[in-house]
This record gives sequence, C-alpha cells and structure tokens, in this order.
Amino acid sequence: MRHGGLAAEQRQDVAEAYLKGEIEAVVLFLAPKNKPVGLKTLSKWLKVDASGAEDAYLDLVRGVDRKPFAVLEGLRNAQRLLKTRNPRVGEVKAEDVIDSRLMKKLDDSGFIDKLYASYGVNPK
Repeated sequence: MRHGGLAAEQRQDVAEAYLKGEIEAVVLFLAPKNKPVGLKTLSKWLKVDASGAEDAYLDLVRGVDRKPFAVLEGLRNAQRLLKTRNPRVGEVKAEDVIDSRLMKKLDDSGFIDKLYASYGVNPK
C-alpha cells in the first residue's frame, strides 16, 4: 500500500497469504460439491428456510467477484457510508488506499484460475 509504510507493504508475505486464503474461501463456497454446506450455513446465519438459503446462495454465486480486485468507485461508496459515523474517513483519498499489486501478482501467476479449476468452479 502507498500510505506511509502500512503493514501490507512491510509484511507482503502475510498480506499475500491472507489474500490467497480469502480467495480460496470464496472458491470453496462456490464449489458445487460444497453447496449443501453453503446452504446450511446461509440458512443458519441468515435465519431463513431452505428456499431463502437457496435464493441467497444464487445471489452470492451471481454477485461475488471471482477475482476481487479493489474497485475505486466501490471504495468511495463505502467511504461515503462510513464517514457518517467517523468524519475522518472522508479525509482519506480513496486512490491512496487501493493497491492492486498483490491481486495482479496472483492473477498473473495463474494462482486464481488454477484454484478455481482445482475445485471445478467456473472463474467467470
């Protein structure tokens, strides 16, 4: 990250391992063989019946970013909402917070596509 030597820059190995885990969690959830567990988890945490869990699951499958690159407009929307609770959030330049180098590295290396393939999930 570009903001004054933040932890991600100092411990890139830890940030990369975290990002890999986060991506794998998404892939695990999307894997067809894990759908029953996903439905059960959604039903429990959303406190919905099987039909509601199925709807939520389908929404997640359709809506989740397969390659979660940070999106400037999305960060600005989050910032807009958060600054109502903490006005200092509005002082941060969203452009200074986004650093896609690790995501680009993982994508360029084929890590993400290989992970999706290993779980039988379409990466698109």
